[in-house]
Amino acid sequence: LCQTINKDTLVYEKIAPGTNGSFSILLDSNQDLNYKVQFFSLNEKPKNLNFIAMKNERFIASANTLEDLADSLSGFIEKNQKINITINWYWNYENNSEEADIQDTIDAENIKRYQFNICTIGEEIT
Repeated sequence: LCQTINKDTLVYEKIAPGTNGSFSILLDSNQDLNYKVQFFSLNEKPKNLNFIAMKNERFIASANTLEDLADSLSGFIEKNQKINITINWYWNYENNSEEADIQDTIDAENIKRYQFNICTIGEEIT
């Protein structure tokens, strides 16, 4: 039931503390549907990498993981409607504690790109 949008999705930009970027998911349908977007991480995510979801340029939610963000990425799409969901990601410097700085250094050395699958599930409304 899960239709994969892109099997090799990743945050294309090199990630490191102090970097940010975004990617978009465009939904359209030829029928009225309830939809849900899901993410499945393929490798470890830096602990301080965070996400914000926008739908048609309006804030939906923010979360520390894409899986948590997906809890807010569901709704209704009408026949022939287009919905643009933009996911902004950012890895802020965590200078508030020595432990956070150590975590950023470890993650920056070990995780150059964050890979994940994006899936959409559509349930026809009868």
